[in-house]
Amino acid sequence: MACASGDITCLINQSLYTGSSSDYGKSVVGVGEVNDNGIITKSDTVNTSNTTDTNIGNTTAENWKAGASAVGAVAGIANAWLGYKNYKLAEKQFRYQKDLTNRNLENQALVINEQLDRRTAVGNSLAGRTLTEEQKQDRIAATNKRHVDGSAIQ
Repeated sequence: MACASGDITCLINQSLYTGSSSDYGKSVVGVGEVNDNGIITKSDTVNTSNTTDTNIGNTTAENWKAGASAVGAVAGIANAWLGYKNYKLAEKQFRYQKDLTNRNLENQALVINEQLDRRTAVGNSLAGRTLTEEQKQDRIAATNKRHVDGSAIQ
């Protein structure tokens, strides 16, 4: 049966048809029969004559489903592997950032503590004649209490 020019329904039905040309209109894979108007009607008839054919044009729906399942399984494994790799990369980035932060914290504490010590030393030298040695030591101890702790973040 040939389709009339512009008859979309007939063209779609022909593309679904997998039987021989003499059997056209009798069976459509998993759908039913084609009537004289080129419309598929519901039927229990299913053409399974081409299930072992390796030609891609004659592949049955079951083969496509099996292939899609295999592709889905491979995609799932690939996603799991990529997720694991991303997790390891995130751990590595976190360790690097933590080490960098700890070094920065330690360096900043050293700078601040050095400035406090210098300020105390200058103050002690300026007031050297009026302060006793005990008062100088008290000022140094007070400065040491104000020192910034530069210990690492755990």
